[in-house]
Amino acid sequence: MKFKSKVKRKVKSKSSKLKHIKNYNFKLSNENINYLNNHYLINTDFLLKNKDEILLSPGTISVGNINNPFFIHDPLSLSTVKVASGIISVISLCLTPVIINIYKTDNNKKTIDIIIKKKFKRLTKYFDINTDLSGDGMIQMKLLKYILNENILNIKGLPKTKIIKVLDDLVEFRNLLSHNTHIKKDMEANMKHKKQIKQKTLKNRKTLFIKNNPLRNLNYIKLFIKKSQYLINTFYVYKKQIGLNISDDKFYIPYHIINVFNKTLDNLCILRERRHNMAILINNEQKVLDIAEETLDYLNKKLNNKNKKIKQSTARNIVNIITPRIESDYILKKHFNNKITNKITKKICKNV
Repeated sequence: MKFKSKVKRKVKSKSSKLKHIKNYNFKLSNENINYLNNHYLINTDFLLKNKDEILLSPGTISVGNINNPFFIHDPLSLSTVKVASGIISVISLCLTPVIINIYKTDNNKKTIDIIIKKKFKRLTKYFDINTDLSGDGMIQMKLLKYILNENILNIKGLPKTKIIKVLDDLVEFRNLLSHNTHIKKDMEANMKHKKQIKQKTLKNRKTLFIKNNPLRNLNYIKLFIKKSQYLINTFYVYKKQIGLNISDDKFYIPYHIINVFNKTLDNLCILRERRHNMAILINNEQKVLDIAEETLDYLNKKLNNKNKKIKQSTARNIVNIITPRIESDYILKKHFNNKITNKITKKICKNV
């Protein structure tokens, strides 16, 4: 008698059937799009995105909730360190409602109060951590780690060990930022750089400033972008099991704000490489003039493009990035009736 061989089918775990945050669709209302268009110079296409435009990194705009803008990044003030610190700030946007939700559950309050009293006694002198759980991202990550270690979240399938490891890594990352280790590394690199042979300048700068300095290293920061997105997505996936009464936007928006940082880092790298190489390759004043003239011609063509979207995008990029940095206030006087002249803005800056 012949027997048919039984083929074992892989049984999908419950967690594999759960939704991933990437599949969540977030859209702004027309009212909010009009508001952003009327009050900000960055194109609304950049909301929770970072698409290529006429100028690299024309700035990014993201929202904290559906009605209000969250923050705007000035493209010329961005650095790898600034992006790195932004990761911790954005994680806090997600952890705030998650921790508050867990704390407000009747069965959890007493245990979490004991953790706060025992582990955060020093901080309670400055503020009531029980009522201000939306504070510092570092405190939130440490508190969440203690909550997981105390088995307050007894959820089947929840990868607690991995979450704790990610939290440990992010806390260490936050410590690097708070201790300004990148400045010390920069100083060390500068000292070594002075001793290097001139012909090897570009190669040595890359080695010393980027590879040996974690907060200048794009790939190092991208590693923590992945870790932070894993953390946000895991709580999104297990939202119902944990019993989190939180809207999907509270997960989606931080996840995709951090996602924008990937593209921002890529653009920063391109800009950095271009500047370093041009400084070496441009060897006479005529070359500088030629490139400057061709750059203006290129922008002028884009500004007069028949495609309305390209035209408008170019105009916003120029006004956003270039116009505020022109030393003369001739253009500002002409268009804003002396409301934002150099004299007036200097007075405002003294009182800020």
